[in-house]
Amino acid sequence: MDALHPGRHRLKFATTVADRDGALLPKLEMIMPQITRRFSGISIVATNSTDKRVLGLINGAGARLATVHADPNAIGRHRREAVALALQNAEHGHIFYADLDHVLRWIENRADEFDDVLGAIIGWDCAVVGRGPLSMAALPHRLAMTEAIVNEIFGFITGHSWDLMMAARGFLHRAAELIVDKCDIDTVGNDVAWPLFCCQRGFSLGYVAADGLTYRTNADFTHDIEDAHDRDPRAWVTRMHLACQHVEAMRPYLANITP
Repeated sequence: MDALHPGRHRLKFATTVADRDGALLPKLEMIMPQITRRFSGISIVATNSTDKRVLGLINGAGARLATVHADPNAIGRHRREAVALALQNAEHGHIFYADLDHVLRWIENRADEFDDVLGAIIGWDCAVVGRGPLSMAALPHRLAMTEAIVNEIFGFITGHSWDLMMAARGFLHRAAELIVDKCDIDTVGNDVAWPLFCCQRGFSLGYVAADGLTYRTNADFTHDIEDAHDRDPRAWVTRMHLACQHVEAMRPYLANITP
C-alpha cells in the first residue's frame, strides 16, 4: 500500500460538479493530480452544462464520468448516482462522497487534515464529516443561521450535535448499496437522509470535524474573494429553500420521537 495514503487501495471517491462557467478549471488543473493519487477510483456525475474544459480535464484524469441535466432540486439524486457509479467498480471497501469544489478547497487549505479524515472514516459504516470550529466561525451569516436549524432538528432525532450540510460522507460498501437502492431523497436533503437511513438500519455512525472543509462559491474560491453575499436577499432565500429541503427530508424519521 501507499505509505502516504494507506487507505487508497480500498477507498473510492464519488463526487458531483456543476460548473457552467469553468470557474473551477484553474484549481482543478493544480489539484486534480493530488486527488487521483489518494483514491483507487474516482466517479464523477457532472451537469451537462458544465464547461467542456472541465469535463475534458476530468476525463483526462481517468475518472469515470456521467453527465446529467442540471436541476437544483435533484442534487441528492445526482449525488446518489455518483455513489452508484462508484459501486459499479467496487466489490468491497469504502466509498467517500464529497462535492468536488469542497474537496478542492479542502486539499488546498489542509491536505494533511484531508488525509487524516480519509483514514478515520473507514472506522464506521457511515461517517459524517462536518466543519470544525474554525470553519464554522468563518461561515457566512446566511449559512450559519439557516443551517443551525437543520443541525438542531437532527440533534433532537439522533442525540448527535453534528454539522450536516457539507455533504462529505464515508460509506461501507453495503451501506452505500442500500442508499443507492432504497434511500430515494432526490433533493439536497440527502445530507440528513443518508445518515438517518443508515442509523435506522443498524449501521454504525461516526463523525469527524474538519477545519479545512469550508464554504465558498466557485467564483469566490477561484478568484480568492471574500464572501459578500450576505447582503443579497436572493442568497438568503436560496439558503432558506435548501434548509427547508433538509427539514422535509427528516420528516419521515420523526415518528418514533417522543415530544
